[in-house]
Amino acid sequence: MPINISKDEILICRLKDNGYSSLIKIIGEKEEIFADDVMIDYITEENIAIFLGKNNKKNKDNIKENNKNTSIADKLYELRGGKIGDNSRVGNIINLLDFPKDLKSNGIELFTKEEPYGLQINFSADTDTKMKYISISSDDVWRSQSLILFSLIDNLDYIKYAIDDGKGNIVVSSINREQADSITVSVMGHKTSHIAKNKKRFKEFYNVFVQEDNLESQNTNNIKNIEIIFNEDNNYFDNKGPISITDKKNDK
Repeated sequence: MPINISKDEILICRLKDNGYSSLIKIIGEKEEIFADDVMIDYITEENIAIFLGKNNKKNKDNIKENNKNTSIADKLYELRGGKIGDNSRVGNIINLLDFPKDLKSNGIELFTKEEPYGLQINFSADTDTKMKYISISSDDVWRSQSLILFSLIDNLDYIKYAIDDGKGNIVVSSINREQADSITVSVMGHKTSHIAKNKKRFKEFYNVFVQEDNLESQNTNNIKNIEIIFNEDNNYFDNKGPISITDKKNDK
């Protein structure tokens, strides 16, 4: 089974008292066990073959999730340095983010006419689901997605999340860059604008805020095929079908 290890990570095997071993990934000074109670068959510089032990399913899931997250982090990092007026780049970032599985993507809006520049991500759901997000403090639901967006889009000032049940589109959570900075500074020691300055830091940030979040409660069916509609106040993205783009505004 292939294991994806980046140049910033170290893979070690630690022998346990029970005769089995733990496969451990080291990122900076942090150790992460993603395959436990394994039997090592042979090790070369280019390959590690593993006979999985009693935690077979868990180990396979951990290795699969590690490869998935590493791949997504790499793709996100390649999109760093974008501007809120760069429609394609913003859409590509959102395509790589996970959102709650009880919400259906319903387009996004970009507010680029004047500062502060903003982004609104819209969802559709039934009324009961909408009321659930209104009644609870749902800021943590959008935490990792928001921090990624702020770290990759240089002039993004605020983000809103809205849910439409067919009776109205209501903003259920919002966050600005200052609030996001307070989170990343307290955990990482860096503002969001500094997170993507180098790949090692961004991947450490991704490990902390995405891999440690409870993604089991979120949807892996990401927003796809976003189309662009312009109106006089902002840019609106919808999934209803392609249209011609005639807006002449420059990227901010």
